[in-house]
Amino acid sequence: MPRELRGLSLHEHATRFFEAERSETPPGGGRWEGFVQSHRVVGGRLHPVMVARVVYPERRLVAERLFLLYFPNDWGVRRRFYVVLWLDFHGAGERARPLGELDAVVASLRLQPLAR
Repeated sequence: MPRELRGLSLHEHATRFFEAERSETPPGGGRWEGFVQSHRVVGGRLHPVMVARVVYPERRLVAERLFLLYFPNDWGVRRRFYVVLWLDFHGAGERARPLGELDAVVASLRLQPLAR
């Protein structure tokens, strides 16, 4: 991790990551809509999340995107976090799928502390 980022809090890392995602050009010629940054509780743990959608009007298609940041228990030592990206493509008039499958995947993550 670059030296200038080492003293940042989890919240500051999440904010910077989400700002970087907001600045990206949407894939495939779509347009971004509705960036919402919040938190999600999965398996008793609170995770920073950002949801957004990419709209493709000419194809009548929507891509729901959810970025979940996973900070492991040894984050203070490891100084690494993981990004889980959930993509849900559906027709413009259809609803997004429930997030139960995402929650199951995140709840099943098991990361071991790094050996010293």
